[in-house]
Amino acid sequence: MSETLAESYEKSQGVRDFLSLIRNYQGITELDATIVNALIDKILVSEREKLSDGTVQQEIKIYYKFIGFVGELHITPTKRWTALKPKNCTVCGVEYVPRSAISKYCPECRKRIRKAQETETKRRSRERNRQVCIELSAKNDRLM
Repeated sequence: MSETLAESYEKSQGVRDFLSLIRNYQGITELDATIVNALIDKILVSEREKLSDGTVQQEIKIYYKFIGFVGELHITPTKRWTALKPKNCTVCGVEYVPRSAISKYCPECRKRIRKAQETETKRRSRERNRQVCIELSAKNDRLM
């Protein structure tokens, strides 16, 4: 019983301390690092997980000074996080949900296109290196 009373008193004292602290920041319009450090003990952010309906869920827990964790913060997804409407791939025509608004290709075609681009980049790099070697060889022959 006395433990419960002591715990209750400690919690109420923590709330009073937090309220006296927060009164110093009445009327603020923007948070800055000083205010966040004064009011918040720590923030735990979980991994974002994409749900089957295309929305994204992420848990954020804020632990305040003197009072600890109060409750979960539910963030409404911004436009960037919301699921985009399905599109048809410009290569194969398959319908897919794009990862960005500028996406043109389904995941399979995107992989193939990137692989082809990487192969072409490597080919050009080898060709440049070969050309440099030929030029160096010709320069060395002239010097001899």
